[in-house]
Amino acid sequence: MQYNSYLERGKVSTVDALEIGVAIEERDISELETILDSESELPTDIKNVYSNLLNGELQPSKGISQTAREVVDRAEGNSISKCNIC
Repeated sequence: MQYNSYLERGKVSTVDALEIGVAIEERDISELETILDSESELPTDIKNVYSNLLNGELQPSKGISQTAREVVDRAEGNSISKCNIC
């Protein structure tokens, strides 16, 4: 999804905004993992920066995903979230 698509979908509702936030976090994590797995010739300092970014992304992402699920559940009155990405 491109930036404008994320922006438009995020404006629809709080639930949509939360889903987009989770999707962006997951995309960022995936991109960092791909770079670290495939680019073995990267200088050590660059690998360290990417590893630190990945570790920084993973910590809040777990909390964001859980919070998003809880908000979606409450908003929809469900016991199980229907969030497509969470």
